[in-house]
Amino acid sequence: MNILPDGITLVRGLSARHYAACADIWLEASLLAHDFVDPALWQHQHDAMQQHCLPSSHLDVLERHGEAVAFSALCSPDGVDFLAALFVRPSCWRMGLGTILLRHAMYGRPR
Repeated sequence: MNILPDGITLVRGLSARHYAACADIWLEASLLAHDFVDPALWQHQHDAMQQHCLPSSHLDVLERHGEAVAFSALCSPDGVDFLAALFVRPSCWRMGLGTILLRHAMYGRPR
């Protein structure tokens, strides 16, 4: 795996704090990247993301000084891993954090 940038740590997201922070990252990035979609669609899905989608996934979180700035969520229905989500806080775009998470998700997996 890549060496992490200064101040960035990789943690396993297992707490309500992580689910809330990652749902906020998801919403912020989705609103910005999909400005052609009615914002209400994304906002309506926020609670489901926080309470159901993220807790049912293998969640890896990149934190900067203790604050979540990016995450990946892997699911394994039928025993086959797939990347369900990978989001980076827009203020941290172009720092290589998505690449770090993608390489971490791929590490040790045949495909």
